[in-house]
Amino acid sequence: ARMSAKLADFADVNVSGTKATIGFGSIDSKVSDRNRAETMAFDISSNMELGKFLPQKSGVKIPMFVSYSKQVATPQFDPRTPDIELSKALDNATKQQKDEILNFAQDYTTRSSLAFTNVRKDRIKEDAKVRLWDIENFNVSYAQSKLSHRDFINETTIQNTYKASLAYNYSYNSKSYQPF
Repeated sequence: ARMSAKLADFADVNVSGTKATIGFGSIDSKVSDRNRAETMAFDISSNMELGKFLPQKSGVKIPMFVSYSKQVATPQFDPRTPDIELSKALDNATKQQKDEILNFAQDYTTRSSLAFTNVRKDRIKEDAKVRLWDIENFNVSYAQSKLSHRDFINETTIQNTYKASLAYNYSYNSKSYQPF
């Protein structure tokens, strides 16, 4: 059997990014209201139907969502000595010292998630007898997300979340009886 599929047939991919520099703000805003940090953010996510890699007659559906994002904010001033600009503190530092200073000063956040929602096997033969124990009556979902954050107040914040569910749905064709 030969398998060929275009990316658009089984996945949607979304990518976004932003960058705001120090001093960024609207024309009518005061200088003190403008950005005091250089912020960069990146986000990529995708919805996929992995069941399309299996033969259509199998009836298996595997919807998957995956995402990753990263946000880094570098302040204008060194948080350890707020009257010195961070760029000047980095100028006189070695590579190792620069890494340590940025690790302390930057607001750094990453998020990732993976989810399989409503994974199931669809009934192929519509005229087949429906039974209580059929695999088509079940569906499963699983999701996990990870958050990692650090800034000059928090050395490390890590949050992992896991969720899983099993669902059962049984319905049969009802018969109607009329007395007369």
